[in-house]
Amino acid sequence: MHAFLVSSPPDISESVDTLHLRPETSIGISEVRQISVFLSRKPVSHPVNTVIVFDAHLLTVPAQNAFLKTLEEPPLNSVIYLVTSQPELLLPTIISRVEIVSDGHPENIDPEKLEKSSQLIEKLLKASGEGERLIIIQGQNFTRQSALEFLNHLEHLIHGQIKKGHQELNSSLLSLIFSTRMLLKSNVNLTMALGDFAIHLKAPLSD
Repeated sequence: MHAFLVSSPPDISESVDTLHLRPETSIGISEVRQISVFLSRKPVSHPVNTVIVFDAHLLTVPAQNAFLKTLEEPPLNSVIYLVTSQPELLLPTIISRVEIVSDGHPENIDPEKLEKSSQLIEKLLKASGEGERLIIIQGQNFTRQSALEFLNHLEHLIHGQIKKGHQELNSSLLSLIFSTRMLLKSNVNLTMALGDFAIHLKAPLSD
């Protein structure tokens, strides 16, 4: 999952690969189409395209329904933030397709599991090379489902780093997460998918 519902916008500056949508009165279908077109383009200076929708509760019902397809099948290289202080005005179908982050903490992630994943990623990033990372990954006895859960946890940690302004670093890691998730959901061999992840995991998470 790489769509987030947040109460305050992430600290991401204007760039050719970032779309800041700031509505005056409402957000209609035409704006949703603008988002879709933007996300379908190839990023120019970052690994991902980022869309920040301010006052997302101003999405009209038809616009929310039109937005569902983008949230269900977002392009691989995309991150979406819905910023609102009134999430109750969004359709349940919209809410079910985003990670809700309140005061920096996700509502749908077990804190203990998140901490375990944090420790694992720290261990991987401190490994001396590809071989050691592969050994660490293989020792986790991941199932396909638990591997996807681990990626969700890592994505949440990166989300926190993006809010701190480490956009370039975290965009690279997000791109790796997205490609690994696609492999897992495409029923690619689990060991191969996680091995590819371990090999390409090179950039550290900043504090």
